[in-house]
Amino acid sequence: MSNYKLESNKILIDLDADIYSTEDVILAHHRISNECILLLSTSNKMSNATLHIVLECHDKIDNIAKDFFYFLSQQQTKRILSKQNQKIRDLIVEQAFKPIADLQRVVDEL
Repeated sequence: MSNYKLESNKILIDLDADIYSTEDVILAHHRISNECILLLSTSNKMSNATLHIVLECHDKIDNIAKDFFYFLSQQQTKRILSKQNQKIRDLIVEQAFKPIADLQRVVDEL
């Protein structure tokens, strides 16, 4: 879940670290890095870890907030799909480098 506020030239965002990774936040910021500066910190209160994000922007603050959340959801989706498809990707790479004779055995096992 995310919570954000707009203040003059800043976007203040709190994200649940169990849902969003720091890597996702950094990659999302990279897409808008020409328009704002990222300040990132974390806190662990009770069992809930939170990512605290401050985006310092010069203009178009509403559009930048929308873009950031769009890119963040895009990065999160890419990470989830990559993780889910890792086993299939590994199998494809493994099979690509096996001799053809072994391929029939693997197909029969599937």
